[in-house]
Amino acid sequence: MKRKSHPPEDRPVEATEDRPQQACPALYQVVVECQDERQQQALFEQLRQKGYPCRLLML
Repeated sequence: MKRKSHPPEDRPVEATEDRPQQACPALYQVVVECQDERQQQALFEQLRQKGYPCRLLML
């Protein structure tokens, strides 16, 4: 099976008629490493109660 080649990261992908150039909005994030699932859930709840949009991730 032949793999698709990807453009080098140091070269921007050009916009085409079927794929217009799109702006990527700035996104500022904080990543916190928790000791366990319990700590993750507690911190998640605290931040949500303060109005921060949050997601739970496990990598």
